[in-house]
Amino acid sequence: MQFMMSDEVQKIMAKTGMIPVTQSAADSLTDVPAYVATYIEQLKTAQPRTPSASWGSIEQVLSLAIESVFRDEKTVTEALNDAATEIDALLK
Repeated sequence: MQFMMSDEVQKIMAKTGMIPVTQSAADSLTDVPAYVATYIEQLKTAQPRTPSASWGSIEQVLSLAIESVFRDEKTVTEALNDAATEIDALLK
């Protein structure tokens, strides 16, 4: 795992189109596609997800909430509020 997280390996993987997962590797990259540049910018403020044994259920709640917005079944606010209520229960 430590090897795969090294800057050297992350840079090699980036050359194949993968997105680097460490800030130091991301900072050293130049001439990257737009989608990678956007990701690198977001990496500066990214936070890891909350560790939880219920992550699979949480992910499903989030996916269904997003789908409900795309299907015009709920507004973004409604979907996120409903998801937050469900997720809060899963985290207890």
